[in-house]
Formats: sequence, C-alpha cells, structure tokens
Amino acid sequence: MFDDTRPSVVILGDSNTVSFGPAWAEALARQGWPSGQVVVHHRSGTTPRHWLPAGHPLYQSRYGELWAKGGRDQPAIRDALSPATRLVIVGLGGNMIPGSPDERSVEALLDQIVRLAWSTRIVWRGPPPSTASSDGRVAPRATRVGRYRRNGMLKRLLGPLHFEVDVRADPTAPRVYLDVLAMHACGPTRGLPLGTGRDEDLEAERTVLGSLAGDRDVAGEQVIRGPWRSFIKARDSLPSHVPREAARDLVAIAAERGYLTASRKPLELPLRAMVTDEQARLREGPPRFEWIRDELLPRGTRVLLPRWQGRFAEVLDARTREPLGWTMRSNLLASR
Repeated sequence: MFDDTRPSVVILGDSNTVSFGPAWAEALARQGWPSGQVVVHHRSGTTPRHWLPAGHPLYQSRYGELWAKGGRDQPAIRDALSPATRLVIVGLGGNMIPGSPDERSVEALLDQIVRLAWSTRIVWRGPPPSTASSDGRVAPRATRVGRYRRNGMLKRLLGPLHFEVDVRADPTAPRVYLDVLAMHACGPTRGLPLGTGRDEDLEAERTVLGSLAGDRDVAGEQVIRGPWRSFIKARDSLPSHVPREAARDLVAIAAERGYLTASRKPLELPLRAMVTDEQARLREGPPRFEWIRDELLPRGTRVLLPRWQGRFAEVLDARTREPLGWTMRSNLLASR
C-alpha cells in the first residue's frame, strides 16, 4: 500500500504513458524501488491543462479532474505528491497546441507539483518520434512536423523554468528534459522498407526540418543518429503511439544515463518550511482537520513539519518548536 511519508516516484502523462509508464516502473523496480511506492497515471489525449486542480483558471475539464482522481488502488496525483516524493516523471506535450493556453499550463502544472513535492527531481519526457501505424503506414509529414514543433516548444518553455534541455546536459540535474527525438535514429522513410537509423532516414528528417525555416519552435532542432535505434510498428493505427517494447528500449538507455537517479533514503524530520499563502488557515488535527475560525498563519512564517497526513501537515514554530496546529501542505514551501 502506498505511504506518502516514504520515498516515492510519481509518473503521469498522455497516451504514450500507456507504454512508458510500465517501462519506467519496471526500471525503477530493478533499482530497488518498491512497486507500491511508484504511482503511475495516464490519460489519452491530455495536456498539462487536464492535470491541474479544478479551481485553477487554466484547468480544462474534458476528462474530469485528473489531479484528484485515483485508480487501480493508487492515490490521486495530489495525494501521491508529498515532501517524500523523490522523482516526478511527466510525459505530456504530444497533444499540446503551440501558441494556445496549453503553453501557460506547463508552468502552472509544475507549480502545483512543487507546492506538494518540494524538493523532488522532475524529468519531463518529450514527445516520442513518429513511427508507422500497426498496419505499416508511415507517418505523414504533418505528423512529423508536429512532433518537432512540440518538442521545440517544450524546450523553449522549460528552459526558463530551470530545466536542462540540452541533450548533452547532466541527466541527473534537479530538472531535466528527456529529448526523445534527439535520442532516436529517425525513420521510417516513406517508400523504403520499414526500418530506422539508415542514412536515408536521417536525410529524410533533415529535409522535413529544412522546410520549416523561420518556425520559432523548430529553430535549433537537429537530426542526429541517436542511441535509441529501436523501431517497432505503433501499437495501434496511430503512428505516434510507441509500443511497449520500444518504450522499454528507450527507458533502459535513460536509466543507464542516470535519468532515474533519485534517493530512496528516508526523510530526516522535522522538515523546515515557510508559509507562502496569504490565506494559510490553521486547522485542528486528524481526523477532521477542521478550520480554527479566524486563525491564519501569516505569510513568511517559518515553521517545522514533524509529520503530515494526506494533504495536511502539523506545523511547529521554527524558533520555539511550539505546536501551532495543522495546515494544508500546499500553503508551504521548503526552506533552509
């Protein structure tokens, strides 16, 4: 059973997390992570907007409130994220529309994550390459162009948010972008037998990129002969849905390079934090956590957290260690 006070990993994403989610979980299990401490949620067709809390101005309710929805004996994202979360893997972007409110939702989702998982490492997996459909139809140019545009868009958005987006960057950095397109050898090419990594495949991709001069999201994108050479037909009729075998191959490379690096050591309590919300209500303790009328924690107050339960944490005065009560964890951020 999941325990939010023990080190954990949270994985969320769109339809390709159907394949990548289990592959990440298997790789983490090989590193010694208990399966119950690895939470995986996915929903086809989603963008970061669908994973925001319902009250957020950018929230899109097409699939319901995924932020608060659990499943398969696993907690919801909001309940799985905690100060004990050591790694978050996000696999969103393939369905985003450049230039739309989707772009602002990237920072919004990250803000929600770090409000609950204060010091977690975050790996954002970019869109995987287009392959061929399950019946062998090669992805059209529009599909390939869309992948490059979304890949470049994510790097443009995540760079200012302290993500390492260069493929040569340290994969163990606190925030890192996994550029899957740059790791792939490219292909298959229309008119050739299905395959990948051939000179003809790379040249065909360079032709696609060369035709997009002036597109700000494609500027700087390169076609390289990456380490991920796996090519298998998509798991269904969409040439953008990577099958599980190919996802395993990529995840194995990512694990070898250190993208899954995260500590499994228990936290040392109490944790230090600071109140960041102007309406941080003080509450009674479990089980009801009722609001103590007219009692607020002033913004900027430094506190200690000896324990938490679900979305609530007990807080002590950082100087005197006197108990102050309980408050929502989203009102606090880690401090030194």
